[in-house]
Amino acid sequence: MESFSQALLNALDMAIFEHENNGVFKAIGPQPQWFSEVYGKTIQPIQPVKLAKRFLLLANFLEDAAELWNNGKGFRLKSGTWAEADATGKQLQIEATAFNLQKKHMLILECGQYSYKEKQLMLSKTNVFSFDYKMLEVLEHQEQEIRADMAEKLEAEMQSLREEIRILKKRLAGYERE
Repeated sequence: MESFSQALLNALDMAIFEHENNGVFKAIGPQPQWFSEVYGKTIQPIQPVKLAKRFLLLANFLEDAAELWNNGKGFRLKSGTWAEADATGKQLQIEATAFNLQKKHMLILECGQYSYKEKQLMLSKTNVFSFDYKMLEVLEHQEQEIRADMAEKLEAEMQSLREEIRILKKRLAGYERE
């Protein structure tokens, strides 16, 4: 039966490793399917591997991670996203996170949960929302200007009507005296 912590790791769909030394890592638990497809083979728990040999863009990040691990500066470090192809050529977005946990040097590899097209769609919707919001601000500003202009015109009309009423009252008062 699967332990809770193992079920949690599987649900998170992350490849988790402990750094041992000189770029050698050991897997913590079984690796997710996407990792095996990109790495090219399944890695057994505690099996030593040199991840930077397969993930070339990870090598630079591991230098920064080594500083974090050795000096304990900062809680965690993220690599930013990079693309890796699986055996079929499908591009996956991967991001690494390095941190110290109970004096162990940990590395997590995550596969981006959204495809490139999904990210583009989200960005597009964000841009549309931003445009709509800006248009709403412009329209509200225009409405305020129109209201102010209408209030000004209405006040001028009211003033004109008051003046006409005053003149008419004056005439009526003159007729009443006659």
